[in-house]
Amino acid sequence: MNKFVLILIIFLGVLSFKFFNGERNFRDLRALKYQVDYLKIEEKKLSEKNEILRAQLKNLKTGLKVIEEKARTELGFIKEKEIFYQIVK
Repeated sequence: MNKFVLILIIFLGVLSFKFFNGERNFRDLRALKYQVDYLKIEEKKLSEKNEILRAQLKNLKTGLKVIEEKARTELGFIKEKEIFYQIVK
């Protein structure tokens, strides 16, 4: 009986050593879980950003008012028979 208990204790010691200090140990597992959680959060943020960009792209492809507004504000375009006044202070 004593030999059996001794073998079980040695076996338990080897398993616990591998669990805490082995090639694929508990600390590495925890670090990987944290990394997976972080990447899931980043993926959610990027997915939301992609949805916003898709909506903007759709609006730019179909919305003439948006195109006109972009041309006026970013490129300084004006319509025909329109007079541009710039007030300098």
